[in-house]
Amino acid sequence: MQAAYKIEFTQTLKLAIPIIVAQVGVVLMGITDTMMIGSMLGKTALGVAGISNSLAFLIASIAVGGLHVISPLVSKAKAEQDEEEIYYLYKGMMSVVFGLGIVLTILVGVIAWYFEWLEQPAAVAIDAPLFLFILAISHFANYYFLGIKQVLDGLSKPGVAMNITIAGLACNILFNYFLMKGFLFIPALGAVGAAYSTLLTRVLMGFIIWYYLKKKSDNVYLVDANEISLDLIRLKKMVIKLYKLVIPSGLALFFEVGAFTFTFIMMGWLGETQMAAHQVALNFVSAAYMVAAGISYASGIRVGDGRGRKDLQQIRRAGNVCFMLISIFMAMSSVFIILFDKLIIQMYIHEPEVIEVAVSLLWIGGLLAIFDGLQVGGLSVLRGLSDVNIPTAFTLFAYWVIALPLGYYFGIHENLGAEGIYYGLYAGLACASILVVSRFYILIKSSDILN
Repeated sequence: MQAAYKIEFTQTLKLAIPIIVAQVGVVLMGITDTMMIGSMLGKTALGVAGISNSLAFLIASIAVGGLHVISPLVSKAKAEQDEEEIYYLYKGMMSVVFGLGIVLTILVGVIAWYFEWLEQPAAVAIDAPLFLFILAISHFANYYFLGIKQVLDGLSKPGVAMNITIAGLACNILFNYFLMKGFLFIPALGAVGAAYSTLLTRVLMGFIIWYYLKKKSDNVYLVDANEISLDLIRLKKMVIKLYKLVIPSGLALFFEVGAFTFTFIMMGWLGETQMAAHQVALNFVSAAYMVAAGISYASGIRVGDGRGRKDLQQIRRAGNVCFMLISIFMAMSSVFIILFDKLIIQMYIHEPEVIEVAVSLLWIGGLLAIFDGLQVGGLSVLRGLSDVNIPTAFTLFAYWVIALPLGYYFGIHENLGAEGIYYGLYAGLACASILVVSRFYILIKSSDILN
């Protein structure tokens, strides 16, 4: 058993490290955006970027969370040595990406058009709708990249997306600087320049991963039908199957992100200072979350591999290793936040009133981060089992019945301000983590999950 766990740790980390680097790279784009906006443009611009990114990601989360069901399915097919199934998963994914891209882009555009309904500070409401609309346009390229990434991750090729993300991060920093401040014939666009930077970066990343698939001979069966005759009936069944998994899985992330987004709206009711503080604190805590997410996505792939091999013990080990690694990392993150709280916030902004609020929020987020890590870990290993409907109901309950009502009660009704909103938010995260982790251990008691 000890040797088996050693192998599982090794296999999980081998998959997880490139995924983590890619995940952290995505977060670093947000961190560098926030740092550059905060230091160059101030708290109003931070509020613009914060509310716009939150709303855009809220809608995008349906695709982002949903597409994560694909990598365990690809891993399962790979373990079964079923190349045709991988081919149809790829083709089905492309259809799902196209459908989600159209619907979700329109939704973000509608929110941008009716932004005034959110009753945000007047200074923020000037640029936020345009910022949000630009992000909406970037969704197609982003979903395409994420979909291909899931297929390649499932094929144990996570390094591809990692390298592209690192390149995208570097480009995003350059684009930010030139577009926000202006360069040669480019006018200074302020906060909106960061949105254009995101659009350009996502299009570039999508093009690079498309070019990779076209040029790599070992990926030919993913991109054309020369070797595998396309069965339209089978493809239709695959698309339906993926939608049945993608939508509930995406809604699970949507309910979580929705809670954080509505938290941002409540912060707007308190003022620009609270909005900026929340943006800064959440931005840093998100980096730790993405490491936990990278571990969990790798574990979901390992669970999918265990299903393909009909190995219940491997599935159990994959879950155990997932929760152990996440717990260790989140504990280390908490210690780091406690030791360097003010220094972390000062990397973003130097306005004293924002720093004071942000430090208190960072402490709450840091000390309770383990719940955030375990809930994403639990959801990922359950996706590896293609179990998505009940976990989605769990997230709806945890975030919209527990987190938001408690956050409103403590923060607004009891006048505890931003800290009170965070107390409610993390109560919901704790509830979600307990529910999804418990469900995993209940399910693995039965061999029916191998079917």
